Amino acid sequence: MRKYSCHIVGLAVLFVCCGAAFAEGSSTEEKLMQIISQQNEKIDALLKRVEELERKQETDTAQSATAAAKNEELAAKVESIESSMKKFDSLDLKPVEWAKNISFSGDFRYRFQFTDEKENDNRNEHRVRVRIGLKSNISDDLDATIRIATGSSADGTSTMQTLDGAFNKKNIWLDLAYLDWHPSEVPGLNLMAGKMANPFFLAGGNDLLLDSDINPEGIAAKYLMQCDPVELFANLGGFWLDERFSNTETNADSALWGAQGGVKYSVNSDVKLIGGLSIYDFTNLKDEPVLGSAKGNTVYKIGTTSYYPEDFTIIECFAELDFKVADLPAALFGNYLKNTQFDSNNDAFLVGFSLGKCKDPGSWEFAYNYRRIESDAIIGALADGDFCGGSTDGEGHKFAVGYQLTKPIRLNAAYFYDDKNFGDERAFHRGQFDINYKL
Repeated sequence: MRKYSCHIVGLAVLFVCCGAAFAEGSSTEEKLMQIISQQNEKIDALLKRVEELERKQETDTAQSATAAAKNEELAAKVESIESSMKKFDSLDLKPVEWAKNISFSGDFRYRFQFTDEKENDNRNEHRVRVRIGLKSNISDDLDATIRIATGSSADGTSTMQTLDGAFNKKNIWLDLAYLDWHPSEVPGLNLMAGKMANPFFLAGGNDLLLDSDINPEGIAAKYLMQCDPVELFANLGGFWLDERFSNTETNADSALWGAQGGVKYSVNSDVKLIGGLSIYDFTNLKDEPVLGSAKGNTVYKIGTTSYYPEDFTIIECFAELDFKVADLPAALFGNYLKNTQFDSNNDAFLVGFSLGKCKDPGSWEFAYNYRRIESDAIIGALADGDFCGGSTDGEGHKFAVGYQLTKPIRLNAAYFYDDKNFGDERAFHRGQFDINYKL
């Protein structure tokens, strides 16, 4: 219809122009044809413009329809999400309170160690230790601690791992796993169960009876009573060494039962004196295979198997004096052990001192101790793994120094100068150089 309208308009314009031409007296056909051609071009341009407008209108209509469909789809999705959120809000979800009270800890150690023992080849080792733990305050009265560490399942006296084996993977083991119940109704009481850190007081942190890396397994109780200026403490423990299955009473489980009592007297804010007694009863070891290897203990053999001839009942007395030297913390300490189950070679003692404490960057510490351990004073399989190479029947010196490089990084060095078999020309030297990083 629009096309015909344009043609009619064109014809009307043509007649007007022709009439004007005749009125002026023009009689040439060429002039008339020129006018007609010009008018046709104008008509074609108008028609093209009309077609473009019609196409644009159709496109806009289609786009509007698509947009409307998309808006409806989005509205449906929003409605669905709002409905789901209302259902979620209606759920009675309560946070697990103890999960908010979990704390993590960990440390890494790199060590270079050399060992020089007469009649044996010298040995250089590069070693690492990694420990990662978490502690959860389950409630105000109950804590749970778990820690994993490097080391070997066959050696409870070390968590170090030697770098060898053509880059093979290193083992990770369960190092700690225990519960600690400290009821608020009985202040100073802790009841523990599981694989735990040594619960007994160690004068100067010494490791005369048990290696410092040993974490006993069983149950324990600790009690501290404050009576200023005196503190009284008592520690009890029952730990399982070797579980044996048998229908006879002769193959009972081997265990360690320990009891300790002591007193701490504060002379003033800088001087404190600690002393006490302990008894450690290693039961059902007599005529049983040794725990791992003899490591200096007296044994007898049946075939290739070594057996203990007696149980071990060890009495301990200990003392420690804490004081300050030029504002530096210092300590003198010592302890004495005697195995009452053996008539000879049954004594051990350690004396030492320490000065300084690694804490803030730039701080340092130094420690020294001398010990003498006769062959059957303690159980060799549980003895300090560095002194005399991890055995009894020896004496020697330990020097240790530490420097706090930064807040998390500490440098340590230790040197053991020991005499195995008490002067039987079996000198033992061991040096250790550590880089320690603590989370």
